[in-house]
Amino acid sequence: MLTLNGKNYQNTDELFHDAIAMNLDISDNEKIKFEKYARLQKVGSLLQIPTTLAVLQIQVKNPNQEERGILKISDSWVRNQYVWQQQCMALVNYISGTFGSGLFSVKDTSNAIKSSYASIFNGSPETASGYYAAANDASNGIVIGTGTTAESLDSYALTTPIANGTGSGQMSFNACGVTKTWSSPTWTATWVRIINNNSSGTITVNECGLYLEILHSISYGTIAYINIMTNRDKLSSGEAILDAGQLTVTYNIIITYP
Repeated sequence: MLTLNGKNYQNTDELFHDAIAMNLDISDNEKIKFEKYARLQKVGSLLQIPTTLAVLQIQVKNPNQEERGILKISDSWVRNQYVWQQQCMALVNYISGTFGSGLFSVKDTSNAIKSSYASIFNGSPETASGYYAAANDASNGIVIGTGTTAESLDSYALTTPIANGTGSGQMSFNACGVTKTWSSPTWTATWVRIINNNSSGTITVNECGLYLEILHSISYGTIAYINIMTNRDKLSSGEAILDAGQLTVTYNIIITYP
């Protein structure tokens, strides 16, 4: 079963039909990916293995233009995500002082290697950490940028992040929040962020991703937090956001149980 924005789809044809009705473009390559995932769900059910998926939805509202967007599978989870996931599952600390293949460390968004202490959430991931981000905070949650560098497993930050604000090249970030949907056998966490262009100029968005805020260390009463990027999606073609235009980015993170 595919779940998107709280709605369940028994097959990909229904999903594609609704996406087209919403003026969301789905390339032929992406349609093949969705169909392969639907088959993977069935295999996972037979093998009693949960399957996971992230679906990225981009919607653009520009003055005097028809609303448009794209729908694609987010298949660019980076090394940080897998290391952090293994750390949580295995209940061990980061133990490597360098970063790369076969090493157990993460890089934060400032390119600093973090190799010690258990990384856990600071409170509720829905209201105080995780992918949550307050309004005007572009340091975590759903983030966007203008960079066109190809995707890489070792990416640790967007190539050219867009800062929050109303100056040239800046956009105004609303809060990033989550809606949870359970429809047996599928859980979906839908993270959404609305970002407005009040810069008086056109800004082309070429990349987006998720920055995760986690607790890194506690030492002598001092608590340190870090932001790590867990995925980065390079858009196949840039989305031009005109002055007074609006961008809505949605990540549907889906896990289907056997």
